[in-house]
Amino acid sequence: MARKFWRLLRGDTASGKRRIVGALDGRVEGVWQGWVLDPAMPGRTLTVTVVTAAGRRFDICADRYRADVHKSMPGHGYYGFRVPDRLLAGEAPAKVLIEDLALPFSRASKER
Repeated sequence: MARKFWRLLRGDTASGKRRIVGALDGRVEGVWQGWVLDPAMPGRTLTVTVVTAAGRRFDICADRYRADVHKSMPGHGYYGFRVPDRLLAGEAPAKVLIEDLALPFSRASKER
């Protein structure tokens, strides 16, 4: 899977200044896919909150294996998340949040 929309997210969290990295890669065959990792705590599994334009919120555990992330980042590689269209009822994600930090992504992402 290409990491075409990879971005670096920096921000303050409740436990102090940390750098969270991740991306919402886009939509593949009806599933929004991405990953998120705290390099300072690579063994920790993060939860992302997907928010639709209508304000519906879904908490998703980022615990799916991503070989591409495992090769380039510290830790075990289980940092991926997937959000099926059927869960979003046809709405595209408006925001993806990690510990109240917004994960940037491109609205121009196209289905692959």
